[in-house]
Amino acid sequence: YVDLVENDLFDLFASVCDISDELPHLAGSSIHYDRAMLQYHMPDLLRFVSHRHYDVSTLRTEAESCGMPRPQKAMAHRAQTDILESIALGRMCREFFRSQPR
Repeated sequence: YVDLVENDLFDLFASVCDISDELPHLAGSSIHYDRAMLQYHMPDLLRFVSHRHYDVSTLRTEAESCGMPRPQKAMAHRAQTDILESIALGRMCREFFRSQPR
């Protein structure tokens, strides 16, 4: 099944990214774990992903240290829920930092 998922991800990348211009970045919470999983299970796919990543956990830690209230964590630990939660958390951090005086 891993090969099928990897092929689907290649197709998805090709449909939404011009990888000849810039490789897509991995993004999410504690994204280093996802990169390690890809390295182990899908090393061919990882060659088409940038070495840079957007780690929402790091943003959250910084925002909380600057006074942002700690957001409530969802109890369910499922892929789609985790993805949507990371997107919402990234947006929350962005808005927090934008609201801070310069």
